[in-house]
Amino acid sequence: MILACRHFRWIGHVSCMSAAHVSQQTLYGHLQSGQRSTSSQKKRLKDHIKELLKKCNIPPSDLERTAAERTIWWSSCLSGISHLEEQTSLRRAEKRSQCHACTSLTIQPNQTHTCPTCGKICGLQIDYISTCSGMSTTSAEFPRYPQEL
Repeated sequence: MILACRHFRWIGHVSCMSAAHVSQQTLYGHLQSGQRSTSSQKKRLKDHIKELLKKCNIPPSDLERTAAERTIWWSSCLSGISHLEEQTSLRRAEKRSQCHACTSLTIQPNQTHTCPTCGKICGLQIDYISTCSGMSTTSAEFPRYPQEL
């Protein structure tokens, strides 16, 4: 979020410059000759800034008008960054809950696995597989996974 804040600060600074300035030309520049490739184009600075503005609920079409008013620009940037932080934290929490839901389905601490050959009781399925796979048994004697699963 610090980087987004710095980008917004730079964008506001550059948008108020004259069109002849190098930074202004970098932000709004176009190719004089040739054209961009049609497949897997590299992201331009302009594309990155447009995407960042959209993520922060700042309309890219109003960039120059909003950036001209410094207090309005900075307040919209701060509100946009706080919105971006909220969305990011919500996505992280959702992803974390999905990961925890997956692990809670696979781990069953009270379940035990008994080796049919040696009778060893294993608490985890991986212990069962590693214990029984080292023994010389035929596939008829040794099921690959316990019957409880």
